Amino acid sequence: MNLNPAGLAAGAGTTTRKLGARRVRRAFGALLATGALTAGALAATAGTANAAGFTVRIIPLTNPFLTVEVLGGGKSLGDTVDVWSGNGGANQIWTFSPVSGGYNIINKNSGMCLTTDGVAGHTLYQFACVGNVSQVWSTGLTPGSLYAYKITNPNSGLVMDVYGDGRSEGTPIDGWTPNGADNQYFTATAA
Repeated sequence: MNLNPAGLAAGAGTTTRKLGARRVRRAFGALLATGALTAGALAATAGTANAAGFTVRIIPLTNPFLTVEVLGGGKSLGDTVDVWSGNGGANQIWTFSPVSGGYNIINKNSGMCLTTDGVAGHTLYQFACVGNVSQVWSTGLTPGSLYAYKITNPNSGLVMDVYGDGRSEGTPIDGWTPNGADNQYFTATAA
């Protein structure tokens, strides 16, 4: 894996997908079943989004029981990103910090930025936040929204993607060409 966070050519925008009633019920049912929502969180539908950014758990649209995380709670440069059952770990919490052109997505456990090497199919990884375009992401994602969004690296044009439409623990998160598939859409719950 190339750990150099250098970017590639110009990229794409953000699109959204409204969750169907069944998916909304399934998503909320999953969150309630795992104890992720409290009565207070249900009342606060706006979440913690503001001009200073927001902190969330990122949930794939294709499986609301899973959460995007740094594999095994790793804190090293180059540790990869996958999906795992929500367990409340700091490696499953991400802060969207505004930067020019989008956000840095920073893992709470490691303090490192979500990074792409710009090659379609390569797993996303964490790297020291160095201000490189390979660490800038654009999205309309907000906590508590009933919409699912793509998370795009504008420089490469790649989007966050659950590899192979996988729906089980340990499936890698890669960068892939936008194709409109559900495995490229995510929701967020306030952390």
